[in-house]
Amino acid sequence: MRHLSIILITLFFIQACGSEGNSEENTTAIVEGEIEQDSISKEFLFKVEVTKKGQEEYSAVLTAPRGQLQIYDEKKGFQALEKDGEAYLITERLPQLGRIMLSQEEQVLLVLKEGTIKGEKQGEKITVNGPGENHNLQFFNELYTGFTKKQQELLAQINAKGNINQSPVLQKEYSQKLAEIDIDFENELKLFNDTITPSFVGMLSASRLFKESNMNYLEEVMELYGADKDKYFYAQDMVKEYQRRKATSIGFKAPDFTLKKPDGTSFKLSSLRGEIVLIDFWASWCGPCRKENPNVLRVYNAYKDKGFDIISVSLDKDPAQWKMAIQKDGLIWNHVWDKENEVAGIYSVNSIPYTLLLNKKGEIIAKNLRGPELERKLKEVL
Repeated sequence: MRHLSIILITLFFIQACGSEGNSEENTTAIVEGEIEQDSISKEFLFKVEVTKKGQEEYSAVLTAPRGQLQIYDEKKGFQALEKDGEAYLITERLPQLGRIMLSQEEQVLLVLKEGTIKGEKQGEKITVNGPGENHNLQFFNELYTGFTKKQQELLAQINAKGNINQSPVLQKEYSQKLAEIDIDFENELKLFNDTITPSFVGMLSASRLFKESNMNYLEEVMELYGADKDKYFYAQDMVKEYQRRKATSIGFKAPDFTLKKPDGTSFKLSSLRGEIVLIDFWASWCGPCRKENPNVLRVYNAYKDKGFDIISVSLDKDPAQWKMAIQKDGLIWNHVWDKENEVAGIYSVNSIPYTLLLNKKGEIIAKNLRGPELERKLKEVL
């Protein structure tokens, strides 16, 4: 899907620094060499002159001793552009993410914007200068390169102690230390993002922060992109993806829904506001769901008089099988049928059983709690 391509676009920054081999050896990585840069002559790599031809048509002339201009396509990745004589044709709105393929090992990213974009190399450092956001793109790439270098160094340190693939202890150590590196990188990225949002590079930067722990930070960022949909058209799928993920993120209000009960009457999630609520996605054909039902029933009976309630959302195709399972398992709480899997889509349900625990305000406070874990959380909040 289109929005997934945008959210994962930052992966191309790794590929663009050399799609094969060890990334530490790639010359595209923007890092300072050990030799004084002033003593090294600059090497001209390329010049791209972008001019507007029509409403959404541009001409890009590449001057380079070697190299090919490519543009990022959300469905196919980086693709070579068609040429009209010496000029490449861009038939999409700018800004666009482009790439100069100097060789398979040496590739440079740039933001294609009207004007002249130049690239040169001095020692091991490649700089891109030009209109628009190319300076920001370069700085973002520096941050990302620094992060991946720390990853590689950490892996080397762990492997020096033994084979990480054969040691759960080393795997745990690696995961814990990698999480620390990731937090430091994300903090740097947020500081950088705060200075450039909203923008094209800001979109790329924000997409790297898409995970549950950053949903609060991203809320205001997404509002900025959504406020001017025409100017930031390229960010709208990212905004939609954020809204989708936010729906199941801890700390946010669960999206309301209305579905039919077994007797055909309507039932609304928000009618349970003021109680601690478990939303339980399940189906009669789901073995793990049916196996968990006795535990859920036990917990329900223990806490139903203390402000706890359940709404089970069935993903069954056959309503008769759904109703039979409710009766057979003795499930005495609220049940609704998500006939078209519409609510499951809103809640990003990829597998069942899947549960969310809501507080009295309807905010998500926990996910996928089972048996003893669910009971411990209920003791904490009730």
